[in-house]
Amino acid sequence: MKLLSIFRKKATQPHETPVIHDAVFKESAAPQTSAPDAASEPGTDTPSSSAAAAQAQPQAAGSLAAAPDTDHDGDAQQQQASMQPPVGMLREPEIKDFFAHNYYGFGRHHGSRCGTRQAMDLGKQEIAADFQLVLSAMIERRLSKRDRVNTEILKIESFSDELTARLRLTIEHLDRQVGVLEYQATLAEQGQGWVQAALNKFHLGFDRGVTDALDFDLLAA
Repeated sequence: MKLLSIFRKKATQPHETPVIHDAVFKESAAPQTSAPDAASEPGTDTPSSSAAAAQAQPQAAGSLAAAPDTDHDGDAQQQQASMQPPVGMLREPEIKDFFAHNYYGFGRHHGSRCGTRQAMDLGKQEIAADFQLVLSAMIERRLSKRDRVNTEILKIESFSDELTARLRLTIEHLDRQVGVLEYQATLAEQGQGWVQAALNKFHLGFDRGVTDALDFDLLAA
């Protein structure tokens, strides 16, 4: 009977609810720490970085393809500049007067009057000879100035080194110009150099004059 009464007492007692400590609950509710981002680690490629790199490669290739060949362009510009007179010489009155002539009309007149290859060659030789006369006058003027500068150097070289050096630079400049003019005079004999522009205009005019003369003869017939 005692055992039965004890069992009944235990059955009538309420069950105890287990206590959940706050520390355990907080630990279970806290978010788990994720692994470090791959983008933050050095040497690791993410999809976004890979796409940016792939996009940058075609742009870099395009920039290299569009880059001009500076060496080739520099050589072409230097070659073209060597065939053109310096700006100072272009402003010389003799040069300006020479190229101001109507060489196209001159050639057209010769072509309509003569119309032979010999006449065309003689016309070009005449133009080249006139240009050589212009160059000779320019050379003579520079040589005369060079002599005057040398005379001044003899006067001042004993007491002014600075002025003497400046005058010697002037002589070097004149010598370079004389060399260029003499070279162009030699090229003019071959129909080349600066005079070639005038010769080309004469040639075009001569061809037009021959054509006009032929058309007139055919219409007259």
